[in-house]
Amino acid sequence: MDAKRKRALDEINLLECDLNEDFVPNYAVLDVVDEMMCQIISVEKSLKTSNPGDSHRTRPSLEGRPSPKLPKLPLPKFSGDIKEWPLFIECYNSMIHNNLELNDVDKVHYLIGCLSGSALNVCSGIPPTGDNYNIILKALIDKFEDKRILANSYIEQILHFKQASIESYSSLNIFLERFDSTVTALLKLNIDNLADYFIAYLALAKLNPETQKLFENSRRSSEMPSYEEIKIFVKEQAKICSRTQNNDKISTGSYSKNNSTGGKPKVTHSFVVHGSSSTSNLKCHLCKSDSHYLNTCSKFLKMSPEERYRQVRNNNLCLNCLATHKVINCRSNNTCRTCHARHHTLLHFKSNRLSACSSGDKTNSKLVDISDSSKAIENDQFNPLPSTSTTDVIVNNNGSSNPSEQALVNFCSLTNTRLSRRHCNTVLLSTVKVHIVDNDGCLLTFRFLIDSCSQANFLNLEAFRRLKLTMQKNSSEVRGIGSSCSNVCGISNIVVISQYDSSKRYPIEVLVVDKITEQLPRVEINLKALSHLDNLPLADNDFCRPNKIDGIIGADIFPYLLGQKRVVGPPGTPVAIETTLGFVVMGEAPTLSSSHMSFGIKPSPFLAMRTVRQLSQDEKLSFPLASEFVAQDMYVDDFVSSVPSTSQAVELYHQLVEMFQTGGFQIMKWATNSKELLANIPLENHTSKIVSFESDRLKVLGLQWQPSLDVFSFSFDVPKEICSKRHILSTVARCYDPLGFLAPVTLLAKLLIKQLWILKLDWDEVPPPDIIRKWDQFKNDLPLLSTFEIPRHIGTGNNHPVIIIGFCDACSSSYGDSTVTLNWVATHPSKLPTFVANRVAQIQTFISPNSWFHVDGQNNISDCLSRGLTPRQLVNNPTWTLGPDWLKLSPSLWPICRVAPNVPENKVVSVVVTKTYDLDNSFLNLIERKSKWLRLLNSVVYVLRFLKLLLKSSVISNIDLEKAEMVLLKIVQYKHFKSEITLLGKNICPSSLKTLRPFIQDGIIRVGGRLSNSDLDFDNRHPILLPKRDRFVDLLIDYYHSSNLHTGLSLVLALLRLRYWILSARSVVRYRIQKMQYLFSFESKVVYPINGKSSNL
Repeated sequence: MDAKRKRALDEINLLECDLNEDFVPNYAVLDVVDEMMCQIISVEKSLKTSNPGDSHRTRPSLEGRPSPKLPKLPLPKFSGDIKEWPLFIECYNSMIHNNLELNDVDKVHYLIGCLSGSALNVCSGIPPTGDNYNIILKALIDKFEDKRILANSYIEQILHFKQASIESYSSLNIFLERFDSTVTALLKLNIDNLADYFIAYLALAKLNPETQKLFENSRRSSEMPSYEEIKIFVKEQAKICSRTQNNDKISTGSYSKNNSTGGKPKVTHSFVVHGSSSTSNLKCHLCKSDSHYLNTCSKFLKMSPEERYRQVRNNNLCLNCLATHKVINCRSNNTCRTCHARHHTLLHFKSNRLSACSSGDKTNSKLVDISDSSKAIENDQFNPLPSTSTTDVIVNNNGSSNPSEQALVNFCSLTNTRLSRRHCNTVLLSTVKVHIVDNDGCLLTFRFLIDSCSQANFLNLEAFRRLKLTMQKNSSEVRGIGSSCSNVCGISNIVVISQYDSSKRYPIEVLVVDKITEQLPRVEINLKALSHLDNLPLADNDFCRPNKIDGIIGADIFPYLLGQKRVVGPPGTPVAIETTLGFVVMGEAPTLSSSHMSFGIKPSPFLAMRTVRQLSQDEKLSFPLASEFVAQDMYVDDFVSSVPSTSQAVELYHQLVEMFQTGGFQIMKWATNSKELLANIPLENHTSKIVSFESDRLKVLGLQWQPSLDVFSFSFDVPKEICSKRHILSTVARCYDPLGFLAPVTLLAKLLIKQLWILKLDWDEVPPPDIIRKWDQFKNDLPLLSTFEIPRHIGTGNNHPVIIIGFCDACSSSYGDSTVTLNWVATHPSKLPTFVANRVAQIQTFISPNSWFHVDGQNNISDCLSRGLTPRQLVNNPTWTLGPDWLKLSPSLWPICRVAPNVPENKVVSVVVTKTYDLDNSFLNLIERKSKWLRLLNSVVYVLRFLKLLLKSSVISNIDLEKAEMVLLKIVQYKHFKSEITLLGKNICPSSLKTLRPFIQDGIIRVGGRLSNSDLDFDNRHPILLPKRDRFVDLLIDYYHSSNLHTGLSLVLALLRLRYWILSARSVVRYRIQKMQYLFSFESKVVYPINGKSSNL
């Protein structure tokens, strides 16, 4: 038995050694097992020798035994998440509510302590007293004990569960942990007919929010709704909508004279107003009848002319023929029989006046003569009627809308001109100041924008309220660039009067909107550069100053405003155009831009820091101490510094306060570990105790400083989330340690993150179990760092010598510096490679090689950093903060030693005297001696075989010839293109071959060209570069010429260029062909026939 236990322990130790190189085999467990075996045998013998009757005795009662001491259970927390409510209320009832030892006062305090977030807001208005305990608990139950809301959250989580991308353990584990757990929780709600409720949930989600609210209001039961109940409600709601819906037929026709075929109008404007069509095919718009026309309607005839005119305007009818179009588009030649003006006779007033506004108060209304307006129309000067019946402007005055019949009302305005132009100029839009009569009869001045691209007139809501007009509701909406939408408040009528000539009056219909545009122009314009506008009656004398826009005058009256004059200034300046309202200024206007950074326009951390630095420089003579410390100890907006004495600290404080006061700054939130200095600082300037960290600690660059103890500390609050790469990275990012106090702990976290990236996990994917185990151990130990404290002051004073001792170490997981580096430092740089020598020389400049020593790993504190420590190990390891104990001994007793320089990277300087033989020169000599191309290649093949660069064979194959040719090509190219090869090796194209686009492939220079993208072979697309004059090139040309039956220049040149690119090839080939002795063995000979015998006569 002992042998078996020993063999089993040996196998366990071997496995541990394979997993961990630092594992030390331990056989002490054998002693423990032996003791246990002895104890078991002893108990067994005692039981056998005991009295058999003892087994029938009554066993002693367990009630007298003391209960084991278990850890305290933490109170449950609830933040308002409905999915956390079942677990919370169950734990709370078990621990607090059902505990008979607690009274209501204790229970209510426990309950309030368990709540946070929205759950705490539920009982925020109820005093937390014992009498209100049941009220608070009932309020929570009424809000969160909702089975339907909980079921909806589960169903929503199921429907939005992310599909797994690949089949893996982690993805399947996520499915079980999230999807399956949600389904299980949904089933535990014990919903009757869960399938029907699931369909009911989907059905409600497909209804619009208004219908959903009506359905919830119709139900007073807390039971789960069924699909049948929803279907019955929707049917009833559909009947209600069908009874209340306006069934008036809306005309879909087009009223533009250029669109008689019924096609859609071509709209090319920037801003769009969508409105419902109010035009119908009704003959009488007053009584909504098709049996008679408006001019024969008895109700219409009983009205006064003023009421008839108001009725026609409200229905957007023609004042001439009472049809549904504009007066300007009216084809009727009939005029008023009384005054012969262009309006219907039924609309003629005895006083020849029309109301200037749509207000019902006749006594306070200013009137305009319609005959004058009619004459203006006849003279093509102005259309006095509102443009409400054109193809693009169709507005519903009764408030109803049909989304299928929408028309367009367009206008254009540019409010932000951040354009990439060479000169930062402002483009002026045409603005005018006009008078408008309000409801009290007074003239008010407003600023309008003239927009020829707007198919409607607009007035902002502020101006409308100033005019005290009446407004007709309208369901239109304004759409602009990018389909940005704004609603129309309603429609009103105004009369625009020129500020220079009161006879210029223009009644228009306006759409009232909340806001039109920003102030125009964007910046103030310098009038000194616009001298050509002097002495002109401007329509807006304040066009150069940014000011608000009250309205827009659209394209319906724009043509009737234009005059004939135009004033043009120098290039780059705006143009003044004459209108009946005065000269409007529009076009590009020059603006000046500062080339320096302006101070105080916008808050900027850079400007704040730059200001503080400039202040310290300006006040350097008056406050030398404060100026010096501010220059080096100012971090963003915090001043963090330390001085050796209290007196100097007090002096520094007074100088800092006075220096910053000269710049208009007041320094607040002072914190110090000196009680004397703190007494000199006013109480209101002390740091606030209500901060996001603990009350007696101050945060500096992510650290916590306790002024009372003068130590640095850390605080971590690890959230309880599912282990994933996102959660691990988020938690590690909280370990902000700029001074490296927690470097050993941070190293372990970074090594864990490294494993996550190696596994290529997604952000929310669960890591493998081994990583989860390591992370759980690391996360559980992380709060222990709250007890880790480091003294801020290291205990040195002035004129005290300080010796800095540095440690470094390296291992397989993390690297600082190893013993090899120590050998480098002890070696002269001339004996090291260049990369190492440069750095060693820099080190030896500042630190002598005699100051470097070697120490074993047990006495090296950097071993903690190279291998890492868990938070628990770091807290229990004083060596990391205090250093090794042997530093307190005499230097002669330190466990250090010097290392003899023995570096494998040392340069070995060898002096070898030999007779060298250049193989390349041998091949060049061989080229000069040979007279035939094939003989040259065969000779090179035998040389390569002798050098064992080719396999020996009885015959010479084509592969051998190709390898021999490649060797010769490299030698010839190196002879003629040595400098070019060097440049190409550095990715630099030589200028002499720039047009050929050369590159090196397998040690041979090839050239590119226009055939690079063709389907030819690589050798045809990128031929080999050859020089102009060389014996090698001559033999190659002779070979191609003779092997192709001594053909001509063009064919030989074409055959050569299939594989080679010879510089100046045409002249070289011509020269070689001319020097060759032609053979005419292939020339045909003339055969003369033998004379035949003559016949006998």
